[in-house]
Amino acid sequence: MNKSKLAIAAVLVCATSLSVGCGGSSASTNGKANGKKDANAIQVTGTVKSKNIESISLGLPETVSIGVTGVDVKLGQEVRKNDKLVDLDLSDYNSNIDKIQNEIDAENIKKDKMTDQDQKDMEQKTIDGYNDEITSIKSKLNKTYVNGSSIICDMDDAAVTSIGYSKGDILNSQEKIVTLEDLKNLQVMAKVPQESINDIKEGQNVTISTQSYSGKSYKGKVTYVGKSVVTSTNGASSSISSNSNSDDDDSYIPVEISVDDNDGKLLPESSVDLSISRK
Repeated sequence: MNKSKLAIAAVLVCATSLSVGCGGSSASTNGKANGKKDANAIQVTGTVKSKNIESISLGLPETVSIGVTGVDVKLGQEVRKNDKLVDLDLSDYNSNIDKIQNEIDAENIKKDKMTDQDQKDMEQKTIDGYNDEITSIKSKLNKTYVNGSSIICDMDDAAVTSIGYSKGDILNSQEKIVTLEDLKNLQVMAKVPQESINDIKEGQNVTISTQSYSGKSYKGKVTYVGKSVVTSTNGASSSISSNSNSDDDDSYIPVEISVDDNDGKLLPESSVDLSISRK
């Protein structure tokens, strides 16, 4: 009977030990998963932005009509230098220049027949006006992003972030034809809580994490710290003094961060996690 009791007691002790052991292991695991954030770093989110955004338009006078004969890219597409973006119909453009040139030729013949110098001077002013008009029109296509009758990419590596026209459209003098964002010249824009204003300084090291889509991390530095608190009111941004005691949850300090080891895989407008070292 005593041996039986001793055996039961031994089993109970063993079961208790196992139970405690399992509980301890679980607590340790949870502690690791839910560990405290690094006290020497400020944790915030940011948005990747291109520092070089090019909105392409030609700004031609309304008397010149240019049609779109083809769109060679899609929204979000990555493009390289000299890639074609949009094809144009320049027949009316060229006809307009030829028409002005014909006027110049006619005025030159008229001037050559004149004998009065004052009349010749007046005629030359008319000719100069026509020449200025041609120069102005031609300058609209004298761009790094125009090659012949095509709009091309003039960046080494870019993303197409807007397309303003479709095949068959006529260009508007003001509306953007296409917008490109440079993929090699990126930075991160962050909204740091105003209570951290004294902990953020230019030159601080930053770890940029992209856990949401690639899992990669990049190195950067704080390059700009706003000197006022920005608050959003009905969607409009305004600044308030950095000494303000506003309790608005939307109040923040604008901060810019460089991307020092950009490998071309960061996506403009993507959200990233930032760890800003206090040291």
